[in-house]
Amino acid sequence: MPDGFDYSAFISQFITECREHLETMNKDLLVLESDLCNVDVLGEIVREAHTIKGAAKMMGAEAIAALAHEMEDLFGEFKEGTAQLDTATADKLFGEFDRLGEMLDEFECGGSCGADTAAEPKPEPAPAARPDESVPADAVPIKTVESPAPAAKAASGKTAASCDAPSAAKGQPEETIRVSAKKIDDLANLAGEMVINHIKQQDRASVIKEMLDTYQYQELRIKALRDRTRALKVEDDLRVELDDIEVGRQAMEKSLIRLKRSLREDASQGDMLIRQLTLEVLSARMVPVATLFDTFSRPVRDLAKQFHKEIELRIEGGETEFDRRMIEVVGEPMIHMIRNAVDHGFEEPEIRVEAGKPRRGTLLMRARQEGEYVVIELSDDGAGINLDKVKAKAIAANLTTADKAEGMSDDELIQFLFHPGFSTSEIITDISGRGVGMDVVKRKVEELKGMVYLKTELGRGTTVVLKVPLTLAMARVMFVRAGGQQLGIPTTSVEEAIRVDASQIKTIEGREAIVLREHAVPVMNLAAGLGLLEADNASRAYAVILNLGGRRVGLLVDGIVGEQEVVIKTLGPHFNGLRNIAGATVLGSGQVVLILNPPDLLAVSVVAIAPAIDAEATVSLTTAKRILVVDDSSTIRALEKTILVSAGYEVDEAVDGVDALAKVAKNQYDLLVVDIQMPRMDGLTLTERLKSDERFSAIPLIIVTTLEKEEDKKRGIAAGADAYIVKKAFDQANLLSVIEQLIAA
Repeated sequence: MPDGFDYSAFISQFITECREHLETMNKDLLVLESDLCNVDVLGEIVREAHTIKGAAKMMGAEAIAALAHEMEDLFGEFKEGTAQLDTATADKLFGEFDRLGEMLDEFECGGSCGADTAAEPKPEPAPAARPDESVPADAVPIKTVESPAPAAKAASGKTAASCDAPSAAKGQPEETIRVSAKKIDDLANLAGEMVINHIKQQDRASVIKEMLDTYQYQELRIKALRDRTRALKVEDDLRVELDDIEVGRQAMEKSLIRLKRSLREDASQGDMLIRQLTLEVLSARMVPVATLFDTFSRPVRDLAKQFHKEIELRIEGGETEFDRRMIEVVGEPMIHMIRNAVDHGFEEPEIRVEAGKPRRGTLLMRARQEGEYVVIELSDDGAGINLDKVKAKAIAANLTTADKAEGMSDDELIQFLFHPGFSTSEIITDISGRGVGMDVVKRKVEELKGMVYLKTELGRGTTVVLKVPLTLAMARVMFVRAGGQQLGIPTTSVEEAIRVDASQIKTIEGREAIVLREHAVPVMNLAAGLGLLEADNASRAYAVILNLGGRRVGLLVDGIVGEQEVVIKTLGPHFNGLRNIAGATVLGSGQVVLILNPPDLLAVSVVAIAPAIDAEATVSLTTAKRILVVDDSSTIRALEKTILVSAGYEVDEAVDGVDALAKVAKNQYDLLVVDIQMPRMDGLTLTERLKSDERFSAIPLIIVTTLEKEEDKKRGIAAGADAYIVKKAFDQANLLSVIEQLIAA
């Protein structure tokens, strides 16, 4: 860094700005894959690279500046037509973008980003195309399309125009400043505290009203006393004193009336100002969902190339806004959903064509606002989910019995997909099959007090729907009484509240329910479900009907108190994972009321799907499992053995397939870890030999190899491997997790 000035205070801003420019470059290069000669987009990339170069030079990040300069020159050549951008070059450029991101990470952490990092050669552009040459239409495996709003297209500044089309003029951007997210969060918290304080002030008005009622009652008493003094002919001085008391009382009553009126006016104005302040602060935390969606273009493209599939990513409703904190948490579930769609959902191009589908599949990301919720849908037009396969897997995993499974609806079978460790994949890989995808999605969404549900049609595709609150800060709540407690239920999940008699509660299909407009709605006593003392209210009750993704349940409560917009406070880290409770709020009286979590209440109200564990099949924790590691590299064998022994396993070693066959025939093993490329007998041949032998076919077998192509994984599946882990993506936790899962099964 240049001497004489402390640049450390600007590092965070520099990194943030560069990452924004890099994200734009990634999006623009995706556009160029579909429109290789779009000079508007090429010009934008040149400008973004130039900005990164200038900022990096100022910050003394010379390696970052050098790489950005190379990119600026290269894309300038593409723009001028002196070099030709093709798909192969685009692949290399994406790699360079990733390298630039890694350099930014290193610089942020205090690394030097020295010359060694920048020493890699820049990708060589393809030779400039002659006028009669054209780019093949099928050269690009994926493209990104923002649809269908014309305004969004205009705002992007990207068109499908020819190379010599002029750039469209852009409007004057709105003036902005950078403010740390923490400051916005602090303001939101302060606004919430003001709302609570305002509610308390409003409660003071009721105290004034009580005082007025008391004075009006005293007026009646004084009048009665005056009448009695007249009847008893009491002396005049006593009547005069009573009149003076009445005059004083009337004066105080007028003062109280003025105070009440003033408080009411102040409260009304304060309510308006605080509401406006709260909305403005919360809106400052709101960001377009496109901020999230746009980050998935690269992962979708890269996964599609990895699995040799052709996918078109479409985005709708990107302008929908919700809380920035929600976007930060929703990102992880979305990645799992995308991986599932690309790996399990979409067919290979040839299979799609044979089925009468377009060669290129469509992955649609759509967002919209529904009341105080944001609904995010991820839809694919792939093969759909085979629910018969789900049923068979659930039975095999002892999650249900064959008799129960036969009577299950499609929705009940779909719920198995959210069970921890559940997967219908034929093999475990670094992408899928470990059963942590939809389980993570459900857990993360429920942490946000949201819900997730899935719709599928065999041969037509699958849609995963996430429904999360716009913000976790404020909500409208219905207050109810149950088990002697006052509790709050967010109204976004409340369909209606009705009064029911005990005679209306019937037993339908083995559980309590009421018939509401010719539809059976299961009911649950809320106090009993929460473990509270039940009130003696057998003759009458109220039912609060919840509706979450089409699934309805009635909560039986003792009474309805009313509705109110409140600030919801989290309960703190000590209560993380607490079921049924979304948070708490403070009423004007100072009373703390718990806010319930509707998705948890729905889960409590239904019969839980619990594994039926056979006592004889229960894994003994005291018996160490025995594993055979098969690899021709002594270093790898030693590494894997150390990991497994540390985890409590007994480990034997074999140097190749022939050695492994001899040891398997002699000893009993609970699992094998096998390399592919070995002398005398490779891992695939070993796998085929073991899986074709009835004596050893049930032993789980994991392939751990450097071969990472999709066709290699297919060969592993064909050979009969139970899991396929690439050494490039290898990590200790992953290996142990897969081993634990396979041995337990």
